[in-house]
Amino acid sequence: MYLLDRDFASFIIMGFTGKKVIEWKLKYIKMFNEMEKALLEQSGKTTPKNYKEALYLLIEQEEERERILLENKTLQEDIGCLSGEILSWTNRKELGHAVRVLSSRIGKVEGKIWNELYRELYYKHSIQLRARGDSPYVQHIKDNEWELVTKSFSAICVNYGENPSEVFNR
Repeated sequence: MYLLDRDFASFIIMGFTGKKVIEWKLKYIKMFNEMEKALLEQSGKTTPKNYKEALYLLIEQEEERERILLENKTLQEDIGCLSGEILSWTNRKELGHAVRVLSSRIGKVEGKIWNELYRELYYKHSIQLRARGDSPYVQHIKDNEWELVTKSFSAICVNYGENPSEVFNR
């Protein structure tokens, strides 16, 4: 058994000669056209029949491409947030603002979000902010810990179904 694509099969078949071959060539062309039509129908797409249909199809494809590019950009921003690339917090006020935004979006008291963040930092990164001094504990975050804080808070946002980029106003 040999697997041939349409172009190569056409190249070989169209080289044959004789009266019976003409009938066979016509059947071959008809079968390929029917197969192409069936595949297009299965995929829900059709071949444009005129220039106007081709232009509409091109517009649909371009709109889909733009939608995918925008979605990709948003996902890249989220990945950046989760990896700490976009946010390099040195300002504790930004963290407080992000906690307030998340709190209002999910309807959870800010204190519970802070506690969740502190637990996350403690259990996943062994950062014990409460043992370092009095409240507000965010004041005890060291400069080299901000990336872990950012990643942890981003993960909390995702757990609540929120886009970290939007919560961070980025």
